Amino acid sequence: MTRILADLPDAEIQRLDRIAKAEGKSRAAVVREAVSAYRAGPAERDLSWIAAGLGLGGNESYPDLFQPYGGFPDGVRVENGYVTLPSLPGIGFEGKADLIAEMHALAV
Repeated sequence: MTRILADLPDAEIQRLDRIAKAEGKSRAAVVREAVSAYRAGPAERDLSWIAAGLGLGGNESYPDLFQPYGGFPDGVRVENGYVTLPSLPGIGFEGKADLIAEMHALAV
Protein backbone atom coordinates (compact mmCIF):
# COMPACT_ATOMS: atom_id res chain seq x y z
CA MET A 1 0.00 0.00 0.00
CA THR A 2 1.35 3.44 -0.93
CA ARG A 3 1.19 6.29 1.57
CA ILE A 4 0.13 9.74 0.33
CA LEU A 5 0.02 13.25 1.74
CA ALA A 6 -3.04 15.43 1.20
CA ASP A 7 -3.77 19.00 2.26
CA LEU A 8 -7.32 19.42 3.56
CA PRO A 9 -9.01 22.32 5.35
CA ASP A 10 -9.15 21.97 9.13
CA ALA A 11 -12.94 21.62 9.02
CA GLU A 12 -12.63 18.57 6.76
CA ILE A 13 -10.02 16.99 9.03
CA GLN A 14 -12.37 17.51 11.98
CA ARG A 15 -15.20 15.92 9.96
CA LEU A 16 -12.98 12.95 9.08
CA ASP A 17 -12.06 12.55 12.74
CA ARG A 18 -15.73 12.63 13.83
CA ILE A 19 -16.64 9.98 11.27
CA ALA A 20 -13.65 7.83 12.17
CA LYS A 21 -14.48 8.00 15.88
CA ALA A 22 -18.17 7.25 15.32
CA GLU A 23 -17.35 4.24 13.14
CA GLY A 24 -14.37 3.04 15.18
CA LYS A 25 -12.02 3.42 12.23
CA SER A 26 -8.82 5.28 11.50
CA ARG A 27 -8.88 8.52 9.53
CA ALA A 28 -6.98 6.70 6.77
CA ALA A 29 -9.63 3.96 6.62
CA VAL A 30 -12.37 6.56 6.16
CA VAL A 31 -10.40 8.23 3.34
CA ARG A 32 -9.80 4.83 1.67
CA GLU A 33 -13.56 4.16 1.74
CA ALA A 34 -14.21 7.57 0.16
CA VAL A 35 -11.73 6.80 -2.62
CA SER A 36 -13.33 3.38 -3.15
CA ALA A 37 -16.74 5.04 -3.47
CA TYR A 38 -15.24 7.41 -6.04
CA ARG A 39 -13.90 4.52 -8.10
CA ALA A 40 -17.23 2.70 -7.93
CA GLY A 41 -19.09 5.09 -10.20
CA PRO A 42 -18.83 7.95 -12.63
CA ALA A 43 -17.60 11.06 -10.88
CA GLU A 44 -16.55 13.32 -13.71
CA ARG A 45 -19.30 15.84 -12.99
CA ASP A 46 -20.88 14.51 -9.82
CA LEU A 47 -19.20 15.20 -6.49
CA SER A 48 -21.78 13.33 -4.42
CA TRP A 49 -19.25 10.47 -4.23
CA ILE A 50 -17.43 12.49 -1.59
CA ALA A 51 -20.48 12.64 0.65
CA ALA A 52 -21.35 8.99 -0.01
CA GLY A 53 -17.83 7.74 0.54
CA LEU A 54 -17.44 9.63 3.79
CA GLY A 55 -20.92 8.73 4.97
CA LEU A 56 -21.80 12.42 5.22
CA GLY A 57 -25.09 12.44 3.43
CA GLY A 58 -25.78 15.63 1.60
CA ASN A 59 -28.46 17.72 0.14
CA GLU A 60 -28.75 20.33 -2.56
CA SER A 61 -30.93 23.05 -1.13
CA TYR A 62 -32.89 25.93 -2.57
CA PRO A 63 -33.59 27.98 0.56
CA ASP A 64 -35.75 30.64 -1.12
CA LEU A 65 -37.90 28.35 -3.27
CA PHE A 66 -41.03 26.36 -2.49
CA GLN A 67 -41.99 28.52 0.44
CA PRO A 68 -43.35 28.07 3.01
CA TYR A 69 -42.55 24.36 2.70
CA GLY A 70 -38.93 24.47 1.54
CA GLY A 71 -35.83 26.07 2.90
CA PHE A 72 -34.33 26.25 6.33
CA PRO A 73 -35.77 27.29 9.70
CA ASP A 74 -36.26 31.00 10.31
CA GLY A 75 -33.04 32.85 11.02
CA VAL A 76 -30.75 30.30 9.33
CA ARG A 77 -28.48 31.92 6.77
CA VAL A 78 -26.28 30.42 4.08
CA GLU A 79 -22.72 31.65 4.57
CA ASN A 80 -19.97 30.59 2.17
CA GLY A 81 -22.13 27.72 0.98
CA TYR A 82 -22.74 26.31 4.47
CA VAL A 83 -25.51 26.46 7.03
CA THR A 84 -25.52 25.76 10.72
CA LEU A 85 -28.88 24.36 11.64
CA PRO A 86 -30.34 25.31 14.98
CA SER A 87 -31.14 22.76 17.64
CA LEU A 88 -34.92 22.51 17.49
CA PRO A 89 -37.37 19.93 18.79
CA GLY A 90 -39.50 18.03 16.31
CA ILE A 91 -38.94 17.33 12.64
CA GLY A 92 -38.09 20.81 11.42
CA PHE A 93 -41.22 22.72 10.57
CA GLU A 94 -41.40 24.04 14.14
CA GLY A 95 -38.73 26.59 13.21
CA LYS A 96 -40.68 28.00 10.26
CA ALA A 97 -43.34 30.48 11.37
CA ASP A 98 -44.94 30.77 7.89
CA LEU A 99 -45.24 27.01 7.59
CA ILE A 100 -46.76 26.69 11.07
CA ALA A 101 -49.32 29.36 10.12
CA GLU A 102 -50.13 27.46 6.92
CA MET A 103 -50.58 24.21 8.84
CA HIS A 104 -52.86 25.88 11.37
CA ALA A 105 -54.95 27.34 8.54
CA LEU A 106 -55.28 23.91 6.94
CA ALA A 107 -56.27 22.31 10.24
CA VAL A 108 -59.30 24.55 10.71
